[in-house]
Amino acid sequence: MDMRKLVGRNVQRIRQRKRLTQEQLAEISGFSQQYI
Repeated sequence: MDMRKLVGRNVQRIRQRKRLTQEQLAEISGFSQQYI
């Protein structure tokens, strides 16, 4: 598995545990929703 997929899966897992939407995570992190 490449690093990008590994990081993406970890971010998704943590985001879901905290019950955050992609939009909420983008706002908190300062990244765009498309980037996330």
